[in-house]
Amino acid sequence: TPVATFDYRHTVDPLFKNGCVKHSGDIMDHKTKTGRHKIIVRFQELPENVNRVFFVLSAWNSPTIAKFKTSRLSFFDKKDPNTQLCKNHVASLPNFQAVIMCRVDKLLTGEWNIYDDGNFSKG
Repeated sequence: TPVATFDYRHTVDPLFKNGCVKHSGDIMDHKTKTGRHKIIVRFQELPENVNRVFFVLSAWNSPTIAKFKTSRLSFFDKKDPNTQLCKNHVASLPNFQAVIMCRVDKLLTGEWNIYDDGNFSKG
């Protein structure tokens, strides 16, 4: 059962009072007509009942994600911002409304693992 959703309109959630998840909202470059989002997740501070986090690219004001020129997701550890933990790039986006870029699962040890996904969805 989903606990919370963060996106360009919902950049914080009252269930996460400690601010362990923050979404930047749209970061637009009007000159190049491109945009990006920055999501900061402090996994060790997430509530105990959260054991999986999904990162999804979805079409907001379009019937499909096919109009995106590129889709890219990169993970970095804030303590070591030069080391990329994960990179997912979907070269061509079909006529779906969303793609699960990756998921992060909490292991029984309390550590978190990143998994590429790439599954497309109609919503």
